[in-house]
Amino acid sequence: MIYLKYFKFPSTLEIDKYIAHVNYTLYPWNIFFNNLFTEMSFTDLTILYGNNGSGKTTVLNIVASKLKAKFFNELTDDSFYDEKSNLYHPFCDFVKKCEYSFSYNDNGNLRKPKNIILITSNDIFKIIRERDESNNQRVKEYEFYKAKRREILSRGNPFKTSADYETLKEYLEIKKITQNKYLERNVRPKKTVLSNGQEALSIYDDLIEEDSIYLLDEPENCLSSKYQLELVELIKKASRYYGCQFIISTHSPLILGMDKILGMDKTRVYNLDESPVNISNWYELENVKVYYEFFRKNKDKFK
Repeated sequence: MIYLKYFKFPSTLEIDKYIAHVNYTLYPWNIFFNNLFTEMSFTDLTILYGNNGSGKTTVLNIVASKLKAKFFNELTDDSFYDEKSNLYHPFCDFVKKCEYSFSYNDNGNLRKPKNIILITSNDIFKIIRERDESNNQRVKEYEFYKAKRREILSRGNPFKTSADYETLKEYLEIKKITQNKYLERNVRPKKTVLSNGQEALSIYDDLIEEDSIYLLDEPENCLSSKYQLELVELIKKASRYYGCQFIISTHSPLILGMDKILGMDKTRVYNLDESPVNISNWYELENVKVYYEFFRKNKDKFK
């Protein structure tokens, strides 16, 4: 489903004026000054490709900011901005200059998504750490209640006066059941232990809902090749059956080659290594060719 139809960045003239006005080159104006990226048109899956420093994550953050996407981690608008000494806010100034348009349905109404969400690999790692912390807390609870049970049993029958009634009840309850049963009642359930790749994939599966736009920043950082392919299948289903649109920044050949699954008319790759930025076929990209050459030179080892 195509909700976002196009996104337009400030013109070269506007960039020149801004840079001249503040007397030095500021992020992200300097990136667009160099690569002459003026606008994007979108399909069901639009991919931003480029080597480190090409600006693909910056583009994703700008689009997310302009669309007021939900962020799992709040974006730092501009690390160079000092409110006391600088009247300019380069990141926000740039976003304000951008324009975008949603598409229309057959009835002439704007297609607006239910959600617009930016998910970075850092967000995924953060959720994994939080789940790990939950398991760590369970271990602490386990040790606490095990020690508490031993201490209560070691005191023997506590009943001396009516004030000891509640303590007696706890003592008798513990005497009735095994240690395992006691711990099962008091300690939070154990979370299934998964690998980081399995955990990351399950998080994407949990987060992706129908009728939404998802901006994914280098999702392969969390995933092995096997789980990258499973993410590709998840994106395919969400695009075809759940009415979702995806904008992804990536180096991964497995994700870049999505046109084999979704179809070339539903997939578009912007190559930010070129100036001006062009739409490219995934198999023309430098990073993909590096993999191809490696396996071509070692093809005898796979026979």
